[in-house]
Amino acid sequence: EQALAQAWLPARFQLLCTHPLIIIDGAHTGNSIQTCADTFFQLIAAHASLSGQDSPATADPAVPVAGGSAAPSDSAVCTADAPSAAAVAPSAAGISATADSLRGTDSVPPDGSKPLLVFACAADKNPDMFAPIFLGKVSDIYITIPGSFKKGNIERTAGAFTHTFRGEPAVRIEADEDFNTVLQRAFQRSFAESRPLL
Repeated sequence: EQALAQAWLPARFQLLCTHPLIIIDGAHTGNSIQTCADTFFQLIAAHASLSGQDSPATADPAVPVAGGSAAPSDSAVCTADAPSAAAVAPSAAGISATADSLRGTDSVPPDGSKPLLVFACAADKNPDMFAPIFLGKVSDIYITIPGSFKKGNIERTAGAFTHTFRGEPAVRIEADEDFNTVLQRAFQRSFAESRPLL
């Protein structure tokens, strides 16, 4: 039981940072994507409720980070040097430098702001099933391919999200096949605006 409590799988609801909240997950089925999204949005709502905020800003300060330690609420704690972060986000050093440069800045998002989403879909999956999971819950969507290890269909994925979010003109959808560039843009915006990122 103790060993199971300490076990973790890289990129399975992995907490990379607590301020702002940055979670990565390699969910690849409708059920796993739904569970990931539900958990992410519940964390944001719980933190907003506990801190008396009307909008999401950071993760629960007691959420354990990859190494098992807890992050105090007033510090920016990123686990970009965790063993799996380098594999998932090759530009972790740049992300960490961005976080360092923005620490101490007061960049709490305005009321009503929503989290950012990076979404990559393998070509053999149906993005039309996944896009509605995020409807009404995110403000910026970065569409890319699942790295270099799986073939993606970015046009189909971008089309599914554009169609699903057609009634939300304020939602910005960006598509780029350069996985690393998309991650860098999303991380930089998350840090600069102190907005949660999934």
